[in-house]
Amino acid sequence: MTAVPDPKALGVGTTKFWGCPNLVERLIRGTDFPTYLRILTSGKWSGTREDLIALLEEEALGQPYDLPIREAIDWIYASIYTTIKAMKFSHLAPVCGGPIEVAVITSDRPFRWVRHKRLSQAIAAHETREVEP
Repeated sequence: MTAVPDPKALGVGTTKFWGCPNLVERLIRGTDFPTYLRILTSGKWSGTREDLIALLEEEALGQPYDLPIREAIDWIYASIYTTIKAMKFSHLAPVCGGPIEVAVITSDRPFRWVRHKRLSQAIAAHETREVEP
């Protein structure tokens, strides 16, 4: 990315996932948007768009709407962890992994780490060690 980021606020209860969004969408909603579109455009679906949404929503786990900060942090961590493990055991390229780092900014406190690896762990993760006989 070369442009300055243009952050946009999300409404309460709104989530966005980047990188491997279909994994979290599938977990929470029972399907992901590309699969939903494939069903609609397949020629095999005879119902309306609203019918398909209603049918899929019956199987949705739902997502947290308004969580206290500790539970929100736990939900984010669990979503990242689930994505890492799903990618590890899938046939897809491993595009995520490693230690999970989480930071938070609240209305009463500035940026702070909730879970952060030490510098020595970051260095050790990239070292190649020779095994001595």
